[in-house]
Order: sequence, then C-alpha cells, then structure tokens
Amino acid sequence: MIRNLQSIWMRLSNQDAGQDISEYSLLLAFISLISLCLYLQNARDVSAVWKTASNILVRGGQVVSGS
Repeated sequence: MIRNLQSIWMRLSNQDAGQDISEYSLLLAFISLISLCLYLQNARDVSAVWKTASNILVRGGQVVSGS
C-alpha cells in the first residue's frame, strides 16, 4: 500500500508539462505587457520628433521658395 502511494506520488511530481506551458504563457504575457507600455510611452516622444522635423522642413521650404 505504501509503495503504491509512493509510486503514484513520484509519477505526479515528475509530470510538469502543463506547468511549463502555463509558466511560458505567463512570461509571454508579462513581456507583451511591458513591450506595450514601452511602446505607448515612446509613441508620444517619436510623434513629437516627427512634428518638429516636419515644421523645420516646412519653414526651410518657405525660405527657399521666397515666401
């Protein structure tokens, strides 16, 4: 009886395939969340850089055309 319980316990403790999948899923969700936060934070900064560059190009075009 004790041997049977020990063998069942050993088999259950060695089966961790489902645990690996859940750990990888949680890790992927965490990395995706961090990436999204970084993207949203930097999107405003990148937009500001493009607006500044656009304004400089417009002003440069006005100077060249003589307006």
